[in-house]
Amino acid sequence: MNKNYLLPGEPLRKGVDLIADKKSGALIVIGSSNKLDKISSGGINLKNCEYSPEMLSELAKMDGAIIVDESISTILKANVHLNPSDSLQTSETGTRHRTAERVSIETNLKVIAVSEESSAIKVFHNMKVNELEAPAMILGRVNESLQASF
Repeated sequence: MNKNYLLPGEPLRKGVDLIADKKSGALIVIGSSNKLDKISSGGINLKNCEYSPEMLSELAKMDGAIIVDESISTILKANVHLNPSDSLQTSETGTRHRTAERVSIETNLKVIAVSEESSAIKVFHNMKVNELEAPAMILGRVNESLQASF
């Protein structure tokens, strides 16, 4: 998977930004594994569902997680119930974010949580959490840097 998949303008980032803008919230797992299969249930298998930011945003309207393949070219499942071990420690407070952190720890997959309430976008992986800045904030800093250099 491309390390820059969540930079502003990249398809996955466009999708999570659409979700955040609509304040619908989402839980997105990148990749799949046997361990993920063991801690998930239900959901809708999406055969040959090509990834697009708009499709990701529409699927986020349903409850449950969305699973995309590692190359972020196909949406594999939607409306998936994730049940990670509650014995895994988490510093997160909301249900979606606690689940995201625990799924990431248990499966070693990247998991993105988009907050319905605050529109915050957090990425969980390798026992770390990174909150993404809004594209407008990034562009503002770029503009300031450009103006300062002239």
